[in-house]
Amino acid sequence: MTGPAEAAEGTLLRLYHGGPAAAAALDALCRADPAAAALAADWDRQDAALRALYAPLGEAPVPDRLRAVLSAPAPAPRPALRRVAAAFALAAAAAATGVAAGWIAAGRGEEGAAYRFAEDALRAHAVFAADADRPVELPAGDPGLAAWLSARTGLALTPPDLGSAGFALQGGRIVPAGDGAAAMLLYDGGGGTRLSLFLAPAPEGADASAWADATAPGLRAVTWAAGGILCTVAGDLPEAELRRIARLALGQLG
Repeated sequence: MTGPAEAAEGTLLRLYHGGPAAAAALDALCRADPAAAALAADWDRQDAALRALYAPLGEAPVPDRLRAVLSAPAPAPRPALRRVAAAFALAAAAAATGVAAGWIAAGRGEEGAAYRFAEDALRAHAVFAADADRPVELPAGDPGLAAWLSARTGLALTPPDLGSAGFALQGGRIVPAGDGAAAMLLYDGGGGTRLSLFLAPAPEGADASAWADATAPGLRAVTWAAGGILCTVAGDLPEAELRRIARLALGQLG
């Protein structure tokens, strides 16, 4: 509990550092209370000693080694040539099946909301896909699954069938994505292998933007836009396998 002496010192300290607006009140307090005046004078001596000790540092020139760091140009962004080549290959495959899609660029900072969506998807997959007891809110056999996900996202959603790729739908849930909600569909490939498909309304202009993918430790996500839907497939799978599944889902969503 704060005692009277501590409370008085706290008031004095606030006035002492209160600037010109508190100068009159500080002066009045010191005139009325000799102990307060003595304490303020002691603080004045301490401040003067600190200024005398450190003033030369403020006047010293910046060392050359620090100037070099401050004046060095920012490093150029690393090219993502491998991702670009893979994206063109996937886009070509989509075109061959008559599917139109816009791939979302993966470079951080280049695509804003789309890359953040991929990051949200990777985090959600890491949390829920590892849950052995309740990874989904509604199971695949629930007749209300598609309607519930559609109502929460504002999209007309039908979970893609990934059976030909060896993955069976387990169910779905709603997860946060940016400022809204995304549908997360969880698929099981047996042997502990799971992947997730995330669906949300695409940002304006996404259908006309470029491709891409994103990564996290032990995980990869492929993200694209098709038919006004922003989509991410995430999982701990080889790149080629994940892209093959992405094409399969894309063919049913586009």
